[in-house]
This record gives sequence, C-alpha cells and structure tokens, in this order.
Amino acid sequence: MNNLKSKTRDIIVMQATEAKILGFNRLGEAVLNSVGAVPREEGNFLYSEAQLQQQTYEKLWKVAMEVIAYHDIDNVDIQQVDDMVVKLTNAVVAKVEASLGVEGKIGPLEPAVPGQSK
Repeated sequence: MNNLKSKTRDIIVMQATEAKILGFNRLGEAVLNSVGAVPREEGNFLYSEAQLQQQTYEKLWKVAMEVIAYHDIDNVDIQQVDDMVVKLTNAVVAKVEASLGVEGKIGPLEPAVPGQSK
C-alpha cells in the first residue's frame, strides 16, 4: 500500500526528477518507482501502525526472495528467514521514522481507539 497524499507525492516526484537531472539516476529512478502511480483520495483514509508493519514485512519478504533467487538456493528454512525479516521490519520502520523526525509519534492516519476523540 502506497498512499501518499497528492501534495507529498508531487514534492517527492519533483525531488526525484531533480536528482536525476543532477546525475543521481539511481536515487531518482528508485524514488520514482516507489511513489506509486496515483495519490490517495483525500478524506477519511486510515492507515494503522499494524498495517505499516505488515506492508513493510511483506516487502522485506520480497527482498528475501530476491536474495534467494540470486543465490539460486534450493532449500530454504523460511522460519529462519522470517526471524530475520521480522527483526528487519522493526528496524527499518524505526530508522526511517527517525530519519523523518517522527520516531515515537503516532501517525495522524492511525484509527482512533474506542472513546478517543481526535
């Protein structure tokens, strides 16, 4: 799930385009391939931390599959790989949040708990 709001998506696309113009092609292409084709619709969009963790977990499993394919491995202990993927999921989310200056904060799209007013 990649649901950037329109304004954020536009800013990131401009930065990625500028990166490519400045010769940072790898960065520009990676960002442009990651932003998603369509921004999210404004309104009552909710995105929980559990969903963030699950999406990150699934994407890291895709990375693990790329490594398995690269090494042409015949027999994989998925439980062992999963232990590493779970640890990486937590680390990646925490490090990206830290780089954005939002570590320890609840995201504004987090659904309210029963009885909570926003």
